[in-house]
Amino acid sequence: MPGNVAIIGGGIAGLTSAYFLSEKGVHVTLFERAKITTNTSTIAAGMLAPLAEGFHQPELFPLLLRAYTFYDEWLRELNTRVRASNAVGLLKNGALFIDSNEETVRRVEEGIKRIPMAQYRVLQGKELHELCPKLSEKFQCGIHYQPEASLNPELLIRSIFDALVLKRIAIHEFEPVLSIESSMDSVHIRTPKGRYSFDQCIISTGYSFRDLYPEWADKLYSVRGVIFDVSIPDVSWPYTVHTGSGVYQVPRLGFQYVIGTTSEEKVEDHRPELSSVTELLQTITSLYESGTPLYIESTSLGFRPTTPDHKPILAPMLNEKIWVYNGLYRHGILLGPFLAKILTDWMVDGVEPPQEFRSGLRTQLADQ
Repeated sequence: MPGNVAIIGGGIAGLTSAYFLSEKGVHVTLFERAKITTNTSTIAAGMLAPLAEGFHQPELFPLLLRAYTFYDEWLRELNTRVRASNAVGLLKNGALFIDSNEETVRRVEEGIKRIPMAQYRVLQGKELHELCPKLSEKFQCGIHYQPEASLNPELLIRSIFDALVLKRIAIHEFEPVLSIESSMDSVHIRTPKGRYSFDQCIISTGYSFRDLYPEWADKLYSVRGVIFDVSIPDVSWPYTVHTGSGVYQVPRLGFQYVIGTTSEEKVEDHRPELSSVTELLQTITSLYESGTPLYIESTSLGFRPTTPDHKPILAPMLNEKIWVYNGLYRHGILLGPFLAKILTDWMVDGVEPPQEFRSGLRTQLADQ
C-alpha cells in the first residue's frame, strides 16, 4: 500500500481520486496549476446520462450505468461530509428527446427499446406541450425516459474540494508540475516551488498531459465545448432536453438552464467559432414559441480531453509508480467518481477493473 501519493490535476478525476485515496488512509498531495474551483471540469452541463451517452458509445454502456447507480450512494456520503441535503443541485427527473422529424424520434425509441432497464413513454401533441410549456408547435412528438439526471458541476467541484479541505489534504493551487521522474522506489515531481518525492503518482491533467509527455500529441487531443448559462422566465422544464442536432438543454434549480453542444472534431485552435455558436443559439431559440425571452447570463468555453476511440484512460505506467487517469471527454461528470474508485482500488488493493467494464476503457498504455 502506498504511503503517500501525488495527484497532478484538480479536475473531477483528480479530486475524486484524492477523495477515495484518503478514505483508504493514504496521504495525498494534490497539485493544480490554476484555481481548482474554476477549472475545465466546471465548464460542463453536468448530465448524468447513461442512456444518452450509451447511444454514442454502446461499449461504454455497462460502465455508464454502474457509474450512475454509484452516484446515489456516493452523493449521500458527500452531502454528509459537507453537511448539506443537496450540495450539488441534483435533479433526477429524466430526460426528453425531441425533434421536428417524427422519424428521428421513432429511431431513438427503437434504440431505447433495446435497453432492458430503460423506462420511457412516447409523448404526442397536447401531452408533450403540457409537459413543456412554450414549446414550439413544430414539435409534436418526443420521448421522456429514465434513468437520467443532472447536477451543477460548479457545486460538485466545490463540494469535493470542501470535503478534501475537511480531510486536511495538502492542496497546492497555482503550482504547475514541470516534470516527473521515476526511480526504483519513488516518483519525483518538480514544480516552480521545489522538488517533491512520493511513493506513487496519478496524472489527471486532461489535455495538458501532452505538456508532460509530448509523444502523446497524436494520442490525446481536445474537443471544443461551448455552453451558455441562460434564464428563461416562467419556463420550468425540470429535465434535460436532447435534440436530434446534438444540442442539449440542462436544468438548474430555478428558471436557469445550461445549453450547449460538443464538437467531435480535433481542435488545436482554441477560439470559439462564430458559426457553431450561432447554430447553437438558433437551435435552442427554435425550441420555444416565437417571442419567448431567453437571457444569456454567461458563456463558457472548455476543451475536453479524448482519445481517438473516445475511451477513457485508466492505466499504470512505469512499473505502477505512475498512473494515468484521462480522456473523460463528454461523460466526465458521470464517470469521474466511479472510475476514481476503480483506480484507487487497483492502486491500493490490487483489484483490477472488472472485466465487464474493460471494453469501454484503456487499461494499458501502448507506449511506456
